[in-house]
Amino acid sequence: RKKEREEAEAKEKALQELFIDADNFVWRAVGGMKQPVVNIRTSEEVSGAWNATRMLSKILDLWRPEIVFAVWDTGMPPSKTDLLPQYKSFRQDPTRSSYVEQMATRVRANEPRVFELFAQSGCINVKLGVSEADDIVAAMVYSEKFLPELSRVCVTGDKDYLHLADKALISLSRRYDL
Repeated sequence: RKKEREEAEAKEKALQELFIDADNFVWRAVGGMKQPVVNIRTSEEVSGAWNATRMLSKILDLWRPEIVFAVWDTGMPPSKTDLLPQYKSFRQDPTRSSYVEQMATRVRANEPRVFELFAQSGCINVKLGVSEADDIVAAMVYSEKFLPELSRVCVTGDKDYLHLADKALISLSRRYDL
């Protein structure tokens, strides 16, 4: 009976919506591995997919959401760079370290696997036009027509999400959280 009661309480507390900043998630999954994990058959690096599986499992066990959106960046919106030309200009900096470039290459190699992991785990992958994930999540969270009055959590390390704090609990995950 105690177990049944605990399960009933857990269902009542279950989160309804979970938003994952997918690009941030992949960077954390790849960066969280001290040594690359390599598929011995293909020699391809699979660190991000391996660590992402572990991280996603932990998130789903912790929050037990009804619906999960993995929201992906699809590019820099021209409206932002037209308005503020220096917006994220550091990403184009030619003096960027070779470590950051190596990480970016590793992340790009792992993105398709993590995209598939989200799909296989029942998550809804969201990619829209040329946009950043935080803008898509903001539109979804603020749209009362979308899913009104729900319990929401955003899993990210990106402080761009803080403007959603009154509409959703923001989980600014650090590496050791996941």
